[in-house]
Amino acid sequence: MTFTGTVSGSGTPTGTVTFKDGSVALGPPADLSPAGVATLTTVQLDPGTHSITAIYSGDASFQGVTSEALAQVVEAAKLAVSPLQLSFAGQSSGAAPSGQNISIVSSFAGVPVTISISTTTGGTWLSATESNAITPALILITANPGSLAAGTHQGTITITGRGTTPPTQTVVVIFTVSPAPSQPTLNVQPPVLNFSFLPGASPAGQPLVLTASGGSVAFTAVAATEDGGNWLSGSPTQGVVNPLAATTLSVLVDPTGLSSGVYSGSVTINGTKVRVVVLILGQQPQLALTETGLTFTAVEGGTAGGTQSFGVATTGHSVLPWTAQASTSSGGDWLSVSPSSGSTDPSSPVPPVEVSILPAGLDDGVYYGSIQISAPDSQNSPQFVTVVLKVLAAGSQLAVDLQPTGLLFTAVAGGASPSAQSVQVNNLTSTLSVTAAQAILGDATATVTVMEGPPAQVVVQPDITGLGPDVRQGALLLLFSDGTAQTVNLLLLVVAPGAAAPAAKALPIVEAAACTPTKLVPLFTQLGTNYNGSNFNVPAKWPTPIEVKVVDDCANLITTGSVVATFSNGDPPLNLTSLGDGRWGATWPAQSVSSAVTITVTASVPPAIIATVQAVGGVQPNPEPPLLGGVVNAASFAPQAPLAPGSLISLFGASLASNTAYAPSLPLPTQLAGSLAVIRGEPLPLLVTLAGQINAQIPYDIPVNTRLSMFVQMGTAATTPLSLTIAPASPGIFAKNQMGTGQGVIVDLQNRLVEPGNPAKSGDAIVIYCTGLGAVDPPVAAGAAARLSPLSTAVNPVAVTIGKVPAQLLFAGLTPSFAGLYQVNVFVPAGVTPGDAVEVQLSVAGQLSAPVTIAVR
Repeated sequence: MTFTGTVSGSGTPTGTVTFKDGSVALGPPADLSPAGVATLTTVQLDPGTHSITAIYSGDASFQGVTSEALAQVVEAAKLAVSPLQLSFAGQSSGAAPSGQNISIVSSFAGVPVTISISTTTGGTWLSATESNAITPALILITANPGSLAAGTHQGTITITGRGTTPPTQTVVVIFTVSPAPSQPTLNVQPPVLNFSFLPGASPAGQPLVLTASGGSVAFTAVAATEDGGNWLSGSPTQGVVNPLAATTLSVLVDPTGLSSGVYSGSVTINGTKVRVVVLILGQQPQLALTETGLTFTAVEGGTAGGTQSFGVATTGHSVLPWTAQASTSSGGDWLSVSPSSGSTDPSSPVPPVEVSILPAGLDDGVYYGSIQISAPDSQNSPQFVTVVLKVLAAGSQLAVDLQPTGLLFTAVAGGASPSAQSVQVNNLTSTLSVTAAQAILGDATATVTVMEGPPAQVVVQPDITGLGPDVRQGALLLLFSDGTAQTVNLLLLVVAPGAAAPAAKALPIVEAAACTPTKLVPLFTQLGTNYNGSNFNVPAKWPTPIEVKVVDDCANLITTGSVVATFSNGDPPLNLTSLGDGRWGATWPAQSVSSAVTITVTASVPPAIIATVQAVGGVQPNPEPPLLGGVVNAASFAPQAPLAPGSLISLFGASLASNTAYAPSLPLPTQLAGSLAVIRGEPLPLLVTLAGQINAQIPYDIPVNTRLSMFVQMGTAATTPLSLTIAPASPGIFAKNQMGTGQGVIVDLQNRLVEPGNPAKSGDAIVIYCTGLGAVDPPVAAGAAARLSPLSTAVNPVAVTIGKVPAQLLFAGLTPSFAGLYQVNVFVPAGVTPGDAVEVQLSVAGQLSAPVTIAVR
């Protein structure tokens, strides 16, 4: 609260003014300005009525005087804290998990608050960076497992405001501590690395992050390729991982001399094999979408819709024209897309596609739609975006939605302040509004302006006057009329003079001579529709958009390299797609429910500049929707491996079918128990459907050396599409345990398994049942039985080793009277070391099958 005292007279008064609340001075005497004005800003007044006087003390030329009392009514400041619950996960005696921020905001700035901590089980595992603060405030909360016993521990953080309403706010902290391992263990993330190169591209690398628990772990790393080439390497090849600090291992792929195709390799670290899949693209352009799923929420009876967007990217050197078409599986015409056509220039930022909903007339419930992006000139067209619309019952209040959830500013020290940026505030109503908006930005200041809508806009304008080069992190804190608060991350990068000259619309490319980048600066700009600073809360199975903006410390936009998201709940990693303007996006259909999930986004550019940013939150149960979690070769079950035309595949997930159903006959149907599996817009022949698994066949005529979009439709509901790498071949041998390991489904001429009790010997003919050998000649329709005459033989050359000894090939092709089942007939070679578990392996088009075993005497 600010008070102003004015002294008037025939001359220019000098001296001071003392402001008092009754008999108590509100602060030191305030000097008069040349205009005779003195001001005092104070936060010392508690709610209630106060009698304020101003006492002028003149110099020798002016007489002192006391003003008449002013009655001032002080209203209590509203106090809000966000979030009101934090969840941490750690390991006993292990490293502390990443800290999380709580935001403290009041209806006017400058309110003193105290922060106190207690734990139900005692101990000092919970801490805050400050015990006293002034609003607005951002307080980092950390949980240290130390010697805590395994189990769930609870604590509370109490924020007490001076004269606020409510007087206190409480944050509940849940800390789940897992047992320490019995011996030191090594964890490697991510479990797979995917690379894509245009012809003639330079080498590129991606990082593996190694962490240890239970003690330090020495490691060795060995790189290997399935085709025998020397295009893959890892560095360092050995070292020690400390449990309190992660170690980064750089994996480098050199595509020099590699023709268009799919190449597989691995980096094995202490027995943990990380698959490396490299796609060398051809001349034909490829489609890539920055999001493959969108989730909307509306209220029954409402007419207002919402808008979200995704980008249409391409790889190649030419402009790619495309069209966009919206469709719905239920509820009528509630989904629209704009524009309906466009083109993508690979040298320019990715054009956005706006997706809108019109919920008028829809009853409460869940509705599904789809956006199809088609590009006739693209090898992997069409691509799909699944759209989910949840309509709440009439009278429900939609949660406030902020877009974006992070703002990144850049400027040059000593130069002009960066251009203002805004946050759109969606779902405000006549009874829900923004009552306060305040910014924290380190030693920088920022002006915040709220512009009424709909939708409302909150404009942030940093001031860099007097600031030196540095990266400053902060937050925009919003207080709403219902007493809730939300947070938007802010990041201000100030570079040295001469290093860069950021433009208003885009950051420049900085010449190397002017500035050499040494680090990356990533920031989450979107994480679902309920992201609150560093904390998120998303439903399982439905699509959650993830977007990160990345610049380097020279203010360059990062548009190349790699940005990968990994998840502590075990969900598969995601490769984010560049939008060409520093932003990278992907869609996360969360699979595993957990109250404490850490998302780690790792950005890297050559030669080896790496940075990470993390967000912590929860995945809530959502039992009904279908989920497609992964697609594998039905014989090998090799995770994240390429797939091939004609292959039998297994799709894993949840709620994929209404009931168990088997194909009644050949040719295989494309629908079972109300379910469809769709790749490249084409329904697949189905063998069996279960709630958690579908077995299907990939068509023989799909394009190879590309990535295709696949999803499952169950009734009117659809999964978020997955991107599958398609190689000319990707062999897998069926195993007796139906898991791709151990005794193979390999028989003698009497159709008996070649296993202990019925071993093979040198010169015996055996039949290896497999899938994934690729195209055949003469061709066969997908889902149809292979003919006995003429036999359909594999187009790709097939090689077989038994006990690492090459075997003479008799036949490789489709098994007559079956759909998608291949067989390879060979003689057992001489020189095989006898045993009950002799490895058998196929090599087709540069891809190796996982080994299975037979018995040899």
